[in-house]
Amino acid sequence: MVKALYKIVSNQVKPDAKWLYNRVCDMMRRGVKIGDLNPLYSALVREQERFKQDILTKYRIMNPNSTAQLTTYLNDLNDSTVVSICCPNGKWTTNQSALQQLANIGYEFASDILGYRRAKKYADSIKAIRDAADANHFIHPQVTLTKTNRISFSNPPLMGVPKKLLWDCLVPSKPGNIFISADIKNQEPNILINMRNIQSLKPALTSNEGLYEYIFSHIPIKGKLNLIITNGEEPGVMDNDYMAGREDIPPILYSPTIAPFPTIYINGEAVKLIETINLVIPIGGTPEFPKTVRVRTTEGNVYETPIEVDFDFTKATNRKKLNSMGILNLETTLTELHGECIGDVRKEFKRAWNAMTYGSSVMGVQAGCNLIDGKVLYNFFTGIPELKEYRAECNRLASRGTQSVKTYFGTDVYANEHNTSSLKRILLDLPIQGTAADILSLLVKHFDEETAKRGLSDKIWVAFTRHDELIIEASSDFVESASETEIINLVRDLVEHQVDDWEPFKVDVSVVVGTPRSQLEKLLSDIFSDVKSEY
Repeated sequence: MVKALYKIVSNQVKPDAKWLYNRVCDMMRRGVKIGDLNPLYSALVREQERFKQDILTKYRIMNPNSTAQLTTYLNDLNDSTVVSICCPNGKWTTNQSALQQLANIGYEFASDILGYRRAKKYADSIKAIRDAADANHFIHPQVTLTKTNRISFSNPPLMGVPKKLLWDCLVPSKPGNIFISADIKNQEPNILINMRNIQSLKPALTSNEGLYEYIFSHIPIKGKLNLIITNGEEPGVMDNDYMAGREDIPPILYSPTIAPFPTIYINGEAVKLIETINLVIPIGGTPEFPKTVRVRTTEGNVYETPIEVDFDFTKATNRKKLNSMGILNLETTLTELHGECIGDVRKEFKRAWNAMTYGSSVMGVQAGCNLIDGKVLYNFFTGIPELKEYRAECNRLASRGTQSVKTYFGTDVYANEHNTSSLKRILLDLPIQGTAADILSLLVKHFDEETAKRGLSDKIWVAFTRHDELIIEASSDFVESASETEIINLVRDLVEHQVDDWEPFKVDVSVVVGTPRSQLEKLLSDIFSDVKSEY
């Protein structure tokens, strides 16, 4: 009988980072076998050369690795936007962050350089793995612990290979054996939501639509409403044509709001603009807000959609405002419209959300967004009360120079950072990643103990770990005696887990294999799709 769902009671267990380190060192002494990496390496080199040739043809840059040549090109562009991003303090930079900002706003040059660098990085990683193999085609990476107690590999850099390429590099240790991946889904968001008890986001953990999809669909879609308090105008809604004809009113007051996401739909059409409402009331009057607002779609059609206006008439400060001439800038919430988290919008939202959990500023979030309004995301994130308090708490700790914080399980983790701005960001993420490392150490130990109890240690074992994933190997004789489905179910029962009264973590368990040679080019195309010259 298999034991279902490993229950982790935080006050009854003690995670042991040192134990996990030694355990993974044992795994690496045994080693991980690699397959024939030459086809993959050759394909990545071709991709690298393609980007290099494009850069030479388009920009006359002979060496894309030369900072001097890149900055000369940027300087010669004489482009104020490029200067503001890549030379903000009078010193040129072509680092990842600056080029990504340029790529996000449509600079093809930046996209090509990023593509070249990615291809080179992956090719170099694959070559390092290939060259490090012993006579039996095994690699034995060196193991270190990061400041959050997570496992890191070097010589060769096993973490330098993207997950999509991993199974084109590694193979089971013997013919007939299989690899099973046990991947903890959305581990860090799950930990953050539970550790900080974020009530509004807890339903996302059990939502059938998915965590990021749930969160995204709950970001309110806002419009503008100008409450114009006057004695000289007829009460009621003024249309924008009338507002535009008045020289005393700046355009910002009547211009429509651009839809924050391209995946907001009404009647099957993407919303492009949300019209501004201009409502005139007499001094001392009580406004009767409109129930709908007009939106314009990318196809040029105009539709009405319901709204709510958040304005409390009972507040003394608001009553005072209504008794004075002027314009109150309010917001409407389009109650029946929501963003759909799909395709490239989902990828961008996930990146932005994770960046915000790592302490990214509003400018950083905006710079990383091309399709969606980064400021809208940032305001939503920082408006969640529990996250607002968490950021404030980390800021207080950083201002005191605090270097040590505890994980959920009470493990001490250390920032080792004396720059206050950087410390603020590190303290946000340190206990989250540290808790993830704690959970991983408990899972590996639990797996070892359970397989030993059942006499399966020589049948199925943890081959290595990677961030929030256990890579498990099953022997050929076990595969012959039990079906793949039975083995997957066994692994699922051993690794699915719940911490205290948190929602159980979702774990994807599957047999993993490499990419057929015929599909290798398509795989690489997918990997480089977000940096190719498509803007």
